[in-house]
Amino acid sequence: MNGFFYYVPFVIQNLFFVFFLPIYKIFTRFEVRGQENLKNLKGPIILAPNHTSELDPTAIPLIFPFLSPLLPIYSVIYPIERYKTADWKWRRHIYTRSFFSVLGGYPSYSGNRDYQKSLKDHISLLKKGRTVCIFPEGKCTIDGNINNAHGGLGFLAFETGAVIVPLVVNTFFGLTFRDFIMRRKKIVLTILPVITREQIIKVTNPRVQDFQNASQMVVEKLKENYQNSVESFVDLDNTINLEKPTFFRGLFHFFLIPILNNLPKSFKKKISQTHRGAKVVIDNATNHQALEVLYSQGRLFSAKNFMNKVFQNIWFHMDNSKAVRNRLKFVMRELRRHLESIARYDREINVISIASGSARAVIETVEAGEYLKEAKLSLTFLDKNPDAIEYSKKLSTKIQHLPLKMEWINDTVGGFFKSVPNKEFDIVEIVGLLDYFNDDKAVETFRSIYAILGNGGVVITANINHNREEKFVSNVIDWVMIYRSVEQLAKLLVKAGFKKKKMKVFYEPFKIHGIIVAKK
Repeated sequence: MNGFFYYVPFVIQNLFFVFFLPIYKIFTRFEVRGQENLKNLKGPIILAPNHTSELDPTAIPLIFPFLSPLLPIYSVIYPIERYKTADWKWRRHIYTRSFFSVLGGYPSYSGNRDYQKSLKDHISLLKKGRTVCIFPEGKCTIDGNINNAHGGLGFLAFETGAVIVPLVVNTFFGLTFRDFIMRRKKIVLTILPVITREQIIKVTNPRVQDFQNASQMVVEKLKENYQNSVESFVDLDNTINLEKPTFFRGLFHFFLIPILNNLPKSFKKKISQTHRGAKVVIDNATNHQALEVLYSQGRLFSAKNFMNKVFQNIWFHMDNSKAVRNRLKFVMRELRRHLESIARYDREINVISIASGSARAVIETVEAGEYLKEAKLSLTFLDKNPDAIEYSKKLSTKIQHLPLKMEWINDTVGGFFKSVPNKEFDIVEIVGLLDYFNDDKAVETFRSIYAILGNGGVVITANINHNREEKFVSNVIDWVMIYRSVEQLAKLLVKAGFKKKKMKVFYEPFKIHGIIVAKK
């Protein structure tokens, strides 16, 4: 294999970040999701995307960082003779061996009926630790759907031991020039969790059918995520005083965050000494006390000196601190909107806050709701922490003058649903708890919530998303959470019985917290 054509793809594919990335960002609102699934990944790897258009190869390298060691991507393409037919029209004059070679495309060899011979170049690349892309379907879709798999993917994984990275391309199919210019279509590439050889090939001496079955298992993952994809957006609502990214703060964090992310865990004590609010957050990570300090921007505690003020400004104006305050404002907005829509009902309106903590969102929304003065409102607050229950009771004095019922339940979520009261709820607020539940537990909880919601009732929920401060928060502050994109959270709701078309799925401006309002 010619050395010139071996390394030139690295340069060209990195130039895609200069040319294609800005074009796609502007005209297709291009987005890559699931990049956490590439974390700590080393070659060899096999990329397995669905094939939606001849534009796919221009976008696929963009899932990696600029100058990534996993670049270049070497693609499995048709035998060169296939591109010389009239079917390719004017493109047959462009699609030459040299054209594909400089872009990283290497043809399979047809007519051998032998994967070992057909894919010999790609086997060689993988054994050298490279990244190879193969479309499991073997051809581009003609109807927008994902086709069944051929066996080449399964064979490459078996022969080389390379891990497979399934990639959902959603979708260049049907993209017209008018759609492109008018920005009518959003292109999303979703990186799914890595699949190993052992997960898809269970036999010692696999045959052709085994390779096809292995490839099909990967394709089923693609289909599942392609069909269940949910489109989200970043909500920049100017009416609720959101905190938003700024250039100078972003520039400061560009230098600060890498330093914080690499601090040793022992540094936590030193951070506690910089400001009393920081100490309370660290000592009470995961509970209502830490959140209350973050909501107040640390102002619950006065700064004793100039350096205290400096560190207060640093810690409580990090992206995560701002994002959690934005989350509170969005939850209050959604509570207000739904309470306004049902306040006129001539019946009891039931609202429950699960893992309620201080219950600030519900209490302050009700306090500000003039429209609720005549409503028959019943509020239930569930939390396993008795201190949180007492705190929210004190906070609720703000609304005790209103004609409403309030009940506090000191129990776990699982315990509550085992003996759930015989009534239907109009609103279920569960914000923060999913940050600590694995997927199975989250789906189980959402199913239970679906069961207690009345028809037309809504659940308001959220999850923390992967972000650049994650390592510092987890390893140094010791606030360990389960990070999910809002799209991943939406899929868990779908598994529990909620419908995609009845969800509003969005991020706050920092894209650190994703919020979903799902209607039954």
